[in-house]
Amino acid sequence: MAKYFQNPAFVKSAFRLQDCLPEDRPELLLSGRSNVGKSTLINQLCQRKSLARVASTPGKTQSINYYDIDSRFYLTDLPGYGYTRTGERTRQQFSKLIESYFQTRSNIVLVLALIDLRHPPTQQDEQMLDFLLSRNIPFRVVLTKADKLKPNARREALRSFEAFAADFGIEPEQAYFYNSSFKPGAWEPLRLEIERLIDLEVD
Repeated sequence: MAKYFQNPAFVKSAFRLQDCLPEDRPELLLSGRSNVGKSTLINQLCQRKSLARVASTPGKTQSINYYDIDSRFYLTDLPGYGYTRTGERTRQQFSKLIESYFQTRSNIVLVLALIDLRHPPTQQDEQMLDFLLSRNIPFRVVLTKADKLKPNARREALRSFEAFAADFGIEPEQAYFYNSSFKPGAWEPLRLEIERLIDLEVD
């Protein structure tokens, strides 16, 4: 039985830093390119099918979305990055918002950096990982969309990512091979790791 994620609730959306929630609890962030599966991951961790709305159009989520988890910590969904149909001005605004968010928040416990396993990490993915590594921000890479690949292609994609991670300086324990189906227990190792890190902050 999971220790946390028993009583999740959506709190609010923020489009500006001044509208963000106070730093009164530990915070778990989700980052990744548009349509990478952040909403799906939130729903799976919380075992709810519609807690986070899965956008039908990539780039639709343009706000910082907060979820209260058991009145113990916040699960925070950052705006997706890198969708080409989003205007350049809007992309720059998103980039500044996300960078400012990291620079001003002191309660960040862990960042889940989501990467689509079907494709090599994008330039924006690399920039985010480099940002996290250079500032010693704790993170775990979550590889999504694995269920959309056939077994041989999935194995090849995983080997490719492992080579990328080794070159980038990402340790094996910092990455999770993730299947985005609602299969009981598929996300348990990741959830247990989250619970361990949250316990260090709240106990």
